[in-house]
Amino acid sequence: PQLSPNPAKPSRLSQLGPFPLLQLSNSLLDMVLARRPKVHRVAYGLVAHVRLAEVFQSLPEEQRWPCWSMLMFNLSDTPDTNCKVTPYLQQLFEQGMAHLEPLMTSPNMCPANCLSSFVLAAAKNKLNFKDVHKEFMLSVETAIREGRVMGDASAQDWVDLQWSSMQLGHPSDLMADRAVDAMLHTPAEKVSGRNVADLFVGLMAAQWYDEEAIRKLAHLGVHKVDVNDGNAQVCGDLMWALSALGWYDHEVYDRIIAHMAKFESKDPRANARVFYAAALAQHMTPALDQFAAVVSTQKRLNGWAPHEQADLIHGWVMLRSTGLAEEARGMLLLFRSLLSSVFWHKTPSHYRRPDHVRLHEARQVICSVAFGVPGFPIHSKILQRSQEVAEKAAWERKERPSTTPKQQAVEGAVAEALKEGGAQVLQNVVVGGTINVGVLMGNSTCKRGIAVDLLDETSYFCHPPNHLNGITSLRHMLLREFCDGLVVLPLAECTALVDAGDKEGLVALLAKALQEAKELSAQLAAQQEERLKKRAEKARENARQRAEQEALKQEKKAKKKAKTEEIFQRKRQAKMMAIEQAKAEQGQEQQQRSASREKQEAA
Repeated sequence: PQLSPNPAKPSRLSQLGPFPLLQLSNSLLDMVLARRPKVHRVAYGLVAHVRLAEVFQSLPEEQRWPCWSMLMFNLSDTPDTNCKVTPYLQQLFEQGMAHLEPLMTSPNMCPANCLSSFVLAAAKNKLNFKDVHKEFMLSVETAIREGRVMGDASAQDWVDLQWSSMQLGHPSDLMADRAVDAMLHTPAEKVSGRNVADLFVGLMAAQWYDEEAIRKLAHLGVHKVDVNDGNAQVCGDLMWALSALGWYDHEVYDRIIAHMAKFESKDPRANARVFYAAALAQHMTPALDQFAAVVSTQKRLNGWAPHEQADLIHGWVMLRSTGLAEEARGMLLLFRSLLSSVFWHKTPSHYRRPDHVRLHEARQVICSVAFGVPGFPIHSKILQRSQEVAEKAAWERKERPSTTPKQQAVEGAVAEALKEGGAQVLQNVVVGGTINVGVLMGNSTCKRGIAVDLLDETSYFCHPPNHLNGITSLRHMLLREFCDGLVVLPLAECTALVDAGDKEGLVALLAKALQEAKELSAQLAAQQEERLKKRAEKARENARQRAEQEALKQEKKAKKKAKTEEIFQRKRQAKMMAIEQAKAEQGQEQQQRSASREKQEAA
């Protein structure tokens, strides 16, 4: 019979004990894997069984954790059953946490795989994380720290627990430390590429970083993909997490991209993550361009999610802003394809606010003098909406600055030092309509002003040192586009000078930064002039090639026309000769007939 989701109504499930319920959940999982129809009704009735907690209380204590975790893990793979659409599942998890929390006393009472499976099931079922769940996760963390649980855990158990706690909104440094240690001390053949990728995603959410451990894990993940223990999703998650953690290695990134090209990945999320991670790390190689050319030929680019399209377009302009992707033909083809998809198959409502900001930055780069790409339709409803959203976000940041009070104090001290030097200074301004600048200095020769940008540790990659990320490079390119110059100052050094009250040191640092900015501006101007010369030479070469191709085309056309005329004349001459010959033969026949008649008449 059809089971009712109303717990007030009795069902036949109320007559089952714990072990028959487990057998039912296992059978349910088998039917789900076999894609049997209407299985979700049985799952819903199973979840709605309010006496489930009371039934499990009749179990011996050492069997409660295995039974609860097995049941909840099986239900996590059942369709149409998660905490958002099935409120009773939320209650079931809360009952399980309440009954199982006191049993976290020893590995015998709470096996490691059972604990990790239960928390993983909560994460996969989209548990609505509340204070009661936070207390449960804190109890788990305390039990781990005291050595009462997870003593027999494998690397897989630690990765599942760490990833699940991150998904539930409770990232833990302790779990991250234990998961990394377990992964590094487990033989490579006993872990999978998916395990390494999940570990990196969890570490990224927890903002956990140790350079030596990250290096070993990155090489382990690439090695697992090398031995065919991975796919495009593993590569995408791995490279995305590495770039978000601020770790970059040219060889590792190139090997991941080579595997993506080998897989001929058609996974939009994986492709977008790889391209965005490469752009964030300013990694532009022939392998990436070749992979972009492969992706640009794939059909159904319109099926990419809007945020994936926005990420890839933003990644392209990050590479373009530094000139790395200027000669990348494959990236340009992919960019054209996605931009066409955005203009013709999407509406402004498809995009979130961050996506609109990224699309507007792409438009600014396209329209820029230094790195502009002519031929793109830059006027559309989507880009007009993106401009409105970006400008509104910039003015909101102006009214409510996101910088810390300490950074604002440093910006004030820098502004005072510039004013004492005779410069006109503005603070907390918006340039270009969308870019917030903390300090803008100017004089009679700088009508648009010179921006002063204070860089903190988030502007650089952790490895290698002093490696700017793509977002900062794009910001600097746009600031140079909308201002007369850009002065870059290290925030940590300025903060130390302000705290020490060393005004002379701050003035000396400003003078040094201004001199470096002038030298860099001259260097960039020379590079821009050289770039424009190359573009002009390339344009002339393209014009010459087009002229040669047109001349060759006209020559071939003339030859073809002459040949056609010659064939026509030959055919005409042959036809005329045939007509004359036919006339001659007809005349001879008439003469013969006349001669024959004359002979007959004479006879």
